[in-house]
Amino acid sequence: PAPIAPGQPTPGEFYVEGDLPPPEPEVQVVSPGPGFVWIAGCWGWRDGGRIWERGHWERPPHAHAEWVSPRWDRRGRGHVFVRGYWR
Repeated sequence: PAPIAPGQPTPGEFYVEGDLPPPEPEVQVVSPGPGFVWIAGCWGWRDGGRIWERGHWERPPHAHAEWVSPRWDRRGRGHVFVRGYWR
């Protein structure tokens, strides 16, 4: 594959010019049970546009798993969305 120019999104990333909208207000509801982890809401990317992904409780896929939150990294005049994942 061809090298990716510095500051450009890598495959699977989404680049959007401009500033990010502020986070939506949300309430962390009571956990459904022991062992669940709260995944906070954030602006995500779907079908060619930003969409608010509401916070939710999730059970980790294995013992000692840690959630790495999704984020928007600043690149040039815009941002690149990096998906969250379990590690």
